[in-house]
Amino acid sequence: MFQNLIPSMFHRRLALLLAVVGASIAPLTIQLFRLTEVKGDELRKVAEAKLTRRQWTSTSRGRILDRKGRVLTQDRPSYSLAIDYAVLNGDWAKKKGREAARKAHKHEWSDLSDTRRAQLVDEYVAAMQAHLKSSWTELSQVLAINEKDLDSRRDDALDGVERSYTRLVNLRRAQELNAAVARGEQPTRELMNEIEKRVNRPILEQTLPLTIVSRISDEMGFSLQLLAEEEIDLAPEGRGPDGSGAGLWKPVRVARIPGLRLLDSGDREYPYDQTMVDVDLSTLPTPARKDQKIEVKVEGVAAHILGRMRTRPYDADFKSRENLVATDPAFAKRVLSPSGVDRGEYREVDTVGDVGIEASYESELRGLRGLKTRRLDTGEEYTLAAEHGRDVKLSIDISLQARVQAAMSPDVGLAVAQPWHRKAGMPANETMPDGTPLNGAAVVLDVDTGEILAMVSTPSFSKAQLREHPEEIFADEINLPYLDRAIAKSYVAGSIVKPLMLTMAAKNGVFGPTDTIECTGHLYPRQPNIARCWIYKQTEGAMTHQSQLGHPLSGQEAIEVSCNVFFFTIGQRLGVSGIIDTYRSFGVTEKFDLGVGLEFPGALGRKNDGSDLKLPDAIQMGIGQGPIAWTPMHAADAYATIARGGVRLKPSLVLSVGNSQKSKSTPVDLGLPPWAVQEALKGMERSVNGEHGTGNGMKVGELQKRESFFNLPGVTVWGKTGTAAAPDLKVKEVNLDGEDDVDSPVKTKVVRSGDHSWYVILVGRNGDRMKYVVAVVMDYAGSGGKVSGPIANQIVHALAAEGYL
Repeated sequence: MFQNLIPSMFHRRLALLLAVVGASIAPLTIQLFRLTEVKGDELRKVAEAKLTRRQWTSTSRGRILDRKGRVLTQDRPSYSLAIDYAVLNGDWAKKKGREAARKAHKHEWSDLSDTRRAQLVDEYVAAMQAHLKSSWTELSQVLAINEKDLDSRRDDALDGVERSYTRLVNLRRAQELNAAVARGEQPTRELMNEIEKRVNRPILEQTLPLTIVSRISDEMGFSLQLLAEEEIDLAPEGRGPDGSGAGLWKPVRVARIPGLRLLDSGDREYPYDQTMVDVDLSTLPTPARKDQKIEVKVEGVAAHILGRMRTRPYDADFKSRENLVATDPAFAKRVLSPSGVDRGEYREVDTVGDVGIEASYESELRGLRGLKTRRLDTGEEYTLAAEHGRDVKLSIDISLQARVQAAMSPDVGLAVAQPWHRKAGMPANETMPDGTPLNGAAVVLDVDTGEILAMVSTPSFSKAQLREHPEEIFADEINLPYLDRAIAKSYVAGSIVKPLMLTMAAKNGVFGPTDTIECTGHLYPRQPNIARCWIYKQTEGAMTHQSQLGHPLSGQEAIEVSCNVFFFTIGQRLGVSGIIDTYRSFGVTEKFDLGVGLEFPGALGRKNDGSDLKLPDAIQMGIGQGPIAWTPMHAADAYATIARGGVRLKPSLVLSVGNSQKSKSTPVDLGLPPWAVQEALKGMERSVNGEHGTGNGMKVGELQKRESFFNLPGVTVWGKTGTAAAPDLKVKEVNLDGEDDVDSPVKTKVVRSGDHSWYVILVGRNGDRMKYVVAVVMDYAGSGGKVSGPIANQIVHALAAEGYL
């Protein structure tokens, strides 16, 4: 019996022993399974990552080209070496030393005296400072740059930040004090202490790496990237922190070169930003004509169109990019790497398109980084090639653009207030004495395509001026160089709208093919001092257009002589709804979405939508006065529509992006009666060439012989002048000491007054159809013909010089 029990007991004990052993090794088994099966892939990736060195390689931004493929802007790709600001100014050593001391002695830290803690911190800080010095020496050797030169670059970078910081702190302090005084608070010591705490906060530049060396080669960049990823155990030789021996020192893991950053960089070049243009002065009007050619230096060519870059992305840029990747599958497919990383993602020191085409086509122009991978265990290298950003091709001709800008340069003499701009004996504009440079804009459109060949706004600004004297651009309240007058400034339309009015009056059935309108000099029979014709006003009632021609006026005659009474009557017949329909049909209240920045859509009425217009407004708007405003681009677009027989095709600026052609806008037929279009065109031809045309030239010499504004043989010009009454330009008055008197009401002074000068033309070869539109406006320049006419003529010569005519 006992013999039977022994094996049984043995088996039970063995089973119990096995169970205990199994229970003890179960956690190990489970952990082994988890590490090998569950987390195996993850751990392998971690292990492989430690054996892999990756470097994103630089790319370049896409180019912007003109219609003929000429490069308007391009990148010169390279790397820049930057160092964290805290490393350069020494804060890193202090912070890292304190952290290292506490971490290395965390178990006994609470038991140490303040003196002992301070001693330990000093020892670790000293070690960090010594490491910075040795790593700086090593960096100079790697770069092959003399260490004193490297020191100088560091000091210059720090000085620049410190100057910015001081300037901004002073500005913040002044703003805080002004706000406190405005609230009625007294500048007590407590208030001043609070203000100082707020104003002394760091500026952005103190949180970013500072560039020390630019234009580093790819080979050097790869070496520096590897160096930036290396870490070492910092263990000072000779003694430990307590002075008793090196054995007591606890090593600290630090970067081999603290704060080292390798940044994608590159210079954005604008080859045509400054251009020399030949101008033949023998083609100018007689008062300005000289038998010679001159070279005119034009700066900031196409600056408003191309835009500019800024030196860092904003939060909105990060969010916009992320949203584009998330919502546009085609875009995501193009930019994501095999591992799902956006190869064009922003980094905190990247450059970004700020305005103009550089900004609106940022996602296309931005390049995609490449990737270099090296295995430390095998030495194998893999490369994913970088991709340049996509090119954007524009419709403008940069040579034509430069020529147009040269024609509007004060150096030529047309865009300067001149005695011959006004009638003999008429005094100069008090706000613009003779010799004052005139600002303005010009647009050149291709009639057949709607493509913009040139779009100039003066004054412009060069990249050098933007970099060195930005205040000359953004603080100039009179000339507003940053404003693109061609599309963003509000202009009273003036008489250039009269051909539009005629065609829409015919469409609306309020003026027929054989209709005429009497010109009595003023619209209202019993009110001769309002709503008058210019000829009636100038002759003090002695002449009207009807007496000049000997009969009531047809549509083409009214355009030729620019009869106000005729078009007051048209406005009256169209009424409010007809006037609104007229302007909206020709694009007023619409933006063109050209992608170059701010656009003024035009305005109808004081609420900008026509809802507050009354009949008297409609009458004034019949001649382009009253509550109506548009831009030179609207004017060019409207005349192109007439040239197409009433078919509107919105102007376009971008021809292609990469290999993809940009689609044109859908043509819209306004349904203008053909006879009315022809009547308007005949009136415009007579305005330029007819005996009584308001745009047919100027009287010169003692015999007052009339000289045409247009003198290029072999071409035909149709056009219309406009002299549009403009609101005064006022600026805030500043005390002589440069400070405002907060107790005095705001005072302003008039710095510009008078009329805007318009001339819009259609031009083509003799016997051919109208090929191009040229719209010119000059601010507060007076006579539409005498000021803008000669400039329009120079643009015709420019078109011929570039092979368009």
